[in-house]
Amino acid sequence: EAPVSTLTPMIVAFLLSRAVVDATSAPPCDYWWQAREWYVGFRADDCFTRSGFADELHDLRAASLTCSQRAYKLAGLHSHADTGVADNHWEEYNPTCAVIEYAGDRYLFTLAEPRNAISSLRAFDSVTCVDGAAFVHQAGALLGWGSFVYHGTGGSETWSGAFDIHGMKCVALHLIYQLFSATRTQYLVSVLNSPFDVRERTESCLPSAKHAIRQCTEDDDNDVIGNLNANAEALSGASPPVDYMFMMAFAGPLNMCLGGGIFVSLLRSLMRFLDVGEYVEAFDTRLEVVPDIVPRDYLPGGMCADLLTSVFFFLAAIPFQGQLFPGAPEFHHIWHLFAGQAVAYGSSGTVTLENRMREEGKLTAQDDINLNRFRP
Repeated sequence: EAPVSTLTPMIVAFLLSRAVVDATSAPPCDYWWQAREWYVGFRADDCFTRSGFADELHDLRAASLTCSQRAYKLAGLHSHADTGVADNHWEEYNPTCAVIEYAGDRYLFTLAEPRNAISSLRAFDSVTCVDGAAFVHQAGALLGWGSFVYHGTGGSETWSGAFDIHGMKCVALHLIYQLFSATRTQYLVSVLNSPFDVRERTESCLPSAKHAIRQCTEDDDNDVIGNLNANAEALSGASPPVDYMFMMAFAGPLNMCLGGGIFVSLLRSLMRFLDVGEYVEAFDTRLEVVPDIVPRDYLPGGMCADLLTSVFFFLAAIPFQGQLFPGAPEFHHIWHLFAGQAVAYGSSGTVTLENRMREEGKLTAQDDINLNRFRP
């Protein structure tokens, strides 16, 4: 299914939901009838079920929602006026009692940033709708939940912020691993002057998050918040900065499809402008064995068309992020939507790259083993 199929109605819905409210306290949120918003997972049931990781996706989402609802209550964020009190980063601050419904179960939350939180689930759950890209489905679902709880708690820098960042890193790592595997690129690379093993870090990314979430559902009440924060701190140091990881994920396809050139030079300049200039070495990333690039690769649904569209959506998202351009109006929920589309197109283009390499007989039996490492 084309990733863009959900784009237009979602943009319209998000733009129409632009209102920002200066709220001073959280509404009561102890009973279902107090909910002011009711969210049924955006096609999640259908796409989760269709994925080759259907059982794993269900277990991950059910456990993560159980964990976050439990942590909310134990931290006093359920029906307490301190919900989102820090209001750390984002313009939206409108504490709202909301129900999240998934697989027939209902989870009650006070969301400090309801639009930003719910858009996270919409945007990144849709990644699981990309057929053939099971290698990134679980990472996408993890990111959807991580961003949801981060914005739900008001941009907290504690455990919820760490899970948001870790979800982004897992998505980037799974994309990079699959690109490297499809092009027989060495997994051991230099990142910021330190050795970095892409396969090793990818293998540990999801299991470490799942362990922390499972522990959260099983811990005694007195241990939940402390262990969540301890596990989150461990996750935070697990890989290089997330900006760098996504630059690596985009750089290989850019250099393959455009041969570097002026566009990549402009991206380097943009990264310097956005104050992440120290990461521009990521744009040196090149895929080692690539298919012969032909005109059809640039047509809709073609390998380079999807991979370059992924980069386009990421670039289109930047103005909406809210902090990258000081003074610019914030539409952070649109950032989520466009970032989700970037991941969806990137994963779709990566699947096409694999198929092109097979067509040309450039993959070995071991390459196929590597490519299926994160598939069911």
